Amino acid sequence: MSGLARCVIDAGLASREAVFARLAEQLDCPLPANLDALYDILSREAAGPLEIVWRADRRALGEDFERILAALQEVALERDDMRLLDEAAERDEMDEQVKVLFSEQEVAARVQELAREIAARMPREFTLVGLLKGAFVFTADLVRALDREGCRPRVEFLQVSSYGTGTESSGRVKVIGGMPGSIEGQEVLLVDDIQDTGRTLAFTRQMLLDNGAARAMTCALLDKPSRRVVEIEPDLTGFVIDDVFVVGYGIDYAERYRHLPFIGKVEAS
Repeated sequence: MSGLARCVIDAGLASREAVFARLAEQLDCPLPANLDALYDILSREAAGPLEIVWRADRRALGEDFERILAALQEVALERDDMRLLDEAAERDEMDEQVKVLFSEQEVAARVQELAREIAARMPREFTLVGLLKGAFVFTADLVRALDREGCRPRVEFLQVSSYGTGTESSGRVKVIGGMPGSIEGQEVLLVDDIQDTGRTLAFTRQMLLDNGAARAMTCALLDKPSRRVVEIEPDLTGFVIDDVFVVGYGIDYAERYRHLPFIGKVEAS
């Protein structure tokens, strides 16, 4: 089974070597020795785009597959001259399966409970900041649940990135999309999908405080305490889980499975 990542880059602005160099910079490490063999230049037009197709056997590359694919997504987000067209091919033949960890009903019930807890700790009106992309479904459902509890939050979205080598974050976090409007003197609720190392939560919470928030309370749908490297805990947590790879309810695996109504665990078939 092969994965497929297809990127379009302006021919006049980038070469095959430039793409490798950019990926190495993004990953902050040397690229795998076999990476060059994974690239095929399919077409080049004088004034048109350069289309690069990367095919990788997941079983041969292991963690490198997801690491490099994530880097491609980072590059696509940062560059106006590059866009990610497809992240995977033959999706009906994927070499993994998803098992239900928390059902749709369990998730809905827990979200309403979280809304009740938030309503007891926050004023009727406050600013809710959802972290993209993983928390977009959770944020939408939480906002509706808060409405049922009598809260009227102003909703903002923010996208940040934490990247590094392998499957581990380097600890460097940066904002790559969206900034909340004025939050001077306001109470803010920061909503994330998964709390693991704590780096993203710590960085984003401090950024909100630095931008004038009177208070920044945090809420994570899922918490993996075994992954923590920064001493920070979410104020509110939906579910505490082991260090397993989860998808669904807005959370993806190479941009797949966000649509699932439940939270599932990815297992190799």
